[in-house]
Amino acid sequence: MLTVKNFSHNLSVKKSEVKEKNTSSLINNNATFKAQSNENLSSLNKLHFSNLFVHKDIGFGRKPIGQEAIDSLNELAAAMKVLGIKDNAEIVPGTCFPIDNDGQGPISAVGTPYSAAAKGFIKFLKNQGINAIQLGPTGEITPGNVSPYSSTVFGLNTLYIDPKNLSENPKWVGILSKDTVKQFANDNKNNDPNYADYGKAFKQNKILKQEIYNNYKKLSGHNDNKISNFTHNRAKALNKINSDFNDFKDENDSWLQKYAHYEVLTNIHGNDYFGFWPEGDKNLYADLNGDDAGKKQAAENKIKDLNKNHKDEIEEYKFAQFVAFEQAKDMNKFMADNDMKFIGDAEVGNSNKDMWAYKNVFDPNYKVGCAAGDQRWGFPLVDPNKIFQTDDYGNIKYDKGKALLKEGGEYIRAKYSNIFKNCKGGVRVDNVTGTVDPEVYVGDGAIRSLSDTGRDPKGYFSQAMEKIILTAADANGIDRQAVFGEDIAKHSKTFSDIYYDKLRMSGVSVLQYQRGQNIINPNNRAMIGSHDNMTLKEYSDKEKNPGPRNDDNLNYLSGYLIPGASPEMTKAREDFKNTLSWNNLEFAKAKLVELDTCPTVNKETFWPDNIIYTDQRYNIPGGTPDCWKLKINEDYENQFYNGLANNWNPYNPHETFKRAIQARDAMDAAEGRPVQDHSKLTDDLEKTAGILREKKAAFTHNPLNDFRGKNTKASAPEGVIKAYNPSFTDPIKTLHEKFPGIPEDTLRDMLKALNKDDLPEKFEKKANDINASVKTAYEKLPEGTKDAIKEAFKQEVKDGEKTYDDAILDPKGDNRKKDLKIMKHDLIGGVEKVADATLKAGAEKILGPAGEELVEGVEEVVEAAPAFMKFLENFCRFLCCPTRRKKKTKGTEKQKKPAKYCQLSPHTY
Repeated sequence: MLTVKNFSHNLSVKKSEVKEKNTSSLINNNATFKAQSNENLSSLNKLHFSNLFVHKDIGFGRKPIGQEAIDSLNELAAAMKVLGIKDNAEIVPGTCFPIDNDGQGPISAVGTPYSAAAKGFIKFLKNQGINAIQLGPTGEITPGNVSPYSSTVFGLNTLYIDPKNLSENPKWVGILSKDTVKQFANDNKNNDPNYADYGKAFKQNKILKQEIYNNYKKLSGHNDNKISNFTHNRAKALNKINSDFNDFKDENDSWLQKYAHYEVLTNIHGNDYFGFWPEGDKNLYADLNGDDAGKKQAAENKIKDLNKNHKDEIEEYKFAQFVAFEQAKDMNKFMADNDMKFIGDAEVGNSNKDMWAYKNVFDPNYKVGCAAGDQRWGFPLVDPNKIFQTDDYGNIKYDKGKALLKEGGEYIRAKYSNIFKNCKGGVRVDNVTGTVDPEVYVGDGAIRSLSDTGRDPKGYFSQAMEKIILTAADANGIDRQAVFGEDIAKHSKTFSDIYYDKLRMSGVSVLQYQRGQNIINPNNRAMIGSHDNMTLKEYSDKEKNPGPRNDDNLNYLSGYLIPGASPEMTKAREDFKNTLSWNNLEFAKAKLVELDTCPTVNKETFWPDNIIYTDQRYNIPGGTPDCWKLKINEDYENQFYNGLANNWNPYNPHETFKRAIQARDAMDAAEGRPVQDHSKLTDDLEKTAGILREKKAAFTHNPLNDFRGKNTKASAPEGVIKAYNPSFTDPIKTLHEKFPGIPEDTLRDMLKALNKDDLPEKFEKKANDINASVKTAYEKLPEGTKDAIKEAFKQEVKDGEKTYDDAILDPKGDNRKKDLKIMKHDLIGGVEKVADATLKAGAEKILGPAGEELVEGVEEVVEAAPAFMKFLENFCRFLCCPTRRKKKTKGTEKQKKPAKYCQLSPHTY
């Protein structure tokens, strides 16, 4: 069989042109361009740049499976190496993760990065070439403010706790009942799958925390290390929980006790803002750490009272934090096992809980904001004089080369150490200006850089980055270059001198504001946009509108990605620019290619820009009711692949990398640099990109293969046999247990289809979509070939229907063991015959006058036949062979007449 690498409905590149020396083929929206060699392009002689700016529609949907999946990952790794990409990160805030569904509904109202669904999503991201996930801040939020950028510095968001894990994992000895999980699912069944429901989430989280602590306490009381009514394994697990919980409390006591007291006082006063509390409670820890002896004693007495009278509330809070940290620890192990890593996010802001618990470390007068737009955030400033220990002359004291810290410095150190412990990929420093030389204000006064106020003449605050944060990174084994700042705000001279000139730290380069070619620091994190920016879809819509600025951007993009001075390259650029001016999707694709070609080793994409291509915003600065609620639909995988197959999602990782490599090579050639031959890699990337663009396959796991084989006496599993019997009403659980690779909703759709006389509309549409390329290739064939195909189908349908009817209509069901033989003799055999007949007819009749394009079309059908056959193996019962079935009505029997031909056979076209 001849091998066909490329097939398109709009093929316009002849093989003679492909092989022509000193020629590069650039296909741009069905236009073919040949880049002739010149003195700067001489190194391209052996390279083949094909189809750089157009995708090809190939039929028979499937994602890479088996060896293809392995090859796919190897290709992505090789492409990243060629492009010099170190971190290829996806920005996914914690509550955006998909949610586990128990069949009744989602078991949580917000996403969690610690669930089984999160693990599946992480594996999916890895298959798209992603090797890191930027989480966003992971601290606690409140019902009154769900922004992760106002979350706690310490602790974890307990909304992240995965209920299913607590009810099913033996590690947790059943501290959450399965009935509670089912109740959550029932409550959430009508939730919008695209948005988090924080109202329900906080209510369910309260129930969860109370139940797991009460059950833990009850089990511990029965246990008492003298197990009689526990199995050995459960007793062992419970003892492990006890031991780890005590260790957790000891290790985190510095913040855990304060946070627990805040929770108790919140419940006592009925609100979570300490500013509304009585004076003693409002300043509890400030008084405890203050100089007033009377207030200090009162604070000590109050804390003793809280510990005595609210012991269970305090322990409940601590236990929930312990559970969250344990699940985070387990997920970090999963990430490491899969060569993935989390990147943390250190917000410039503070939660009410932190401002209360650490009131003594903050300056009582200065607040942090942003001069641009006169943004007065109200976040407190760490008192510069409370950061370092100093001598009588104001010089920082050191011990063994490390700066000695006061309470403010310890607060900063602990904040970053907590992030580094849970995020081994480093940290994004939110509004890094606020960490080096913040913009501050007093009351209604002007917002100015701290260095301009005279408040910190010794510059203690500006030294914290080097002497505290980077030192903490070193202590936790974090590469200093993995500490990068959001540096898009206006910078003071003090900031630039320290951050860029002295420390040479990296920042972020947002390609909505900056051109990729102008990025100077190779360690910067390049991104098209983040949580505060327009989505890529919004941006592409805006940028294609007429106007001088947009026209300039189009000139830049086309010139950057198609360099070279020859007339052919100039023509290619003009045509590409024209395409970008009206084609939103191609503009988005070009921005993704720009991202991967720009001179940085670290790239980031935000999930609404590439996984679920949407114009819905996660956050709009200034705030709206829907801010921070957008999440990933649980059907993300179907949405992603369908988006590629239907040409509305621009992010095909293999296509993007292929284009980026070809554009980078063209840039090197145009500037006279040596160019390596990457044609083998780009061909492989294009082949896998074609698979991703195909219509989605029915299954990645084929249940029929579980019992098909050489053993002709083998019978189908009972669950499958019953599923083929319309009288069997609930095979879903049985089938899903036997074939966990098949989604339950797909199995349910199969059963529904079996119980209907007519072909369901959505399956008919799926079939038509899958056959799009077969139809195109078929229509090009000579009549003789078409006749051969028809005859092959006719005979096989005729033979297949007889065998099929014998088993299905057998009143006692004894012949259902013939299932194996049925599947062997139904239309699958017809497809095999069609493939052989088509190839033979093509070799005999097409080769001459019809030209090589028709040969490629026929070969494409043959190469795709195995995937098409897999589809038929799963759906031929109700999709391909509408046959006679018994239908009882009022004591009489009616039979449906057999269809003359298979509804998917090419002759119906």
